Amino acid sequence: MKSPLIVLLVAACSSAPSTNPTPMVNGDGLDGGVIDGTVPIDGGVATLSSTDSVLSFGTVLANTASAVDLKASISNQGDPSHISGVVVSGSGAGAFLIVAEDCFGTTLGGTSSCTVKVRFVPTVIGVADATLTVTGSGGGVTTIALKGTGVPAGALAFTPVDGAFGNVIATKTADLSLTLENVGTTLSGAITANLSGPDAASFLVVASNCAGGLAPSTSCSLTVRFSPNGASGARSATLSASDAQGGTMTAALSGTGI
Repeated sequence: MKSPLIVLLVAACSSAPSTNPTPMVNGDGLDGGVIDGTVPIDGGVATLSSTDSVLSFGTVLANTASAVDLKASISNQGDPSHISGVVVSGSGAGAFLIVAEDCFGTTLGGTSSCTVKVRFVPTVIGVADATLTVTGSGGGVTTIALKGTGVPAGALAFTPVDGAFGNVIATKTADLSLTLENVGTTLSGAITANLSGPDAASFLVVASNCAGGLAPSTSCSLTVRFSPNGASGARSATLSASDAQGGTMTAALSGTGI
């Protein structure tokens, strides 16, 4: 027969609450909650976005900066995110320049935003593609496609290629019309005509409708007058048509006073 004291001690021990309860989460005991004596804290999740998915600069003359800078506004719809990266990458990255931005190093809350301004300066002819990536803490990242095309300046061509006046009576004058065409793929700049060479004084541009720019496949005309100025002998000069954007075409002028 057991002692009454031993029975009472066994009963007390069997009814004492456990000091290591089974962890429970939402009542199902599967995950989260109190595990190994710790309470997990979820990291914040950032959701960065841009007002524009693409910044398209269109066509820009090679080795010339775009007329305007384009900007993207970056905002965050999630938990606060510290912006740690503002980078342009991709095959055409060298043609796109970040000229201003107030994102890097800032923390975007749920109602704040920042701006990145980009300039397109193509160094080659053809399409350029790149990606602007803005990265923040909390997994926040957004990308903006950058696109642009570098094009050559308007290419000018004279018809005829030379201005040959032939023989002209020394006391008379002769006029010759030359056509200037834009054979390039983009609008030319304003056109100016100049005469140069040892006998430039014997030639004069007396009419021209080439002052403005020429669209591709369009033309204008210049009328040049040759004046032997009473003297016999051969004369020569050069007519130059210069495009304000860099294109230039020349035509050799010649005539003989008799």
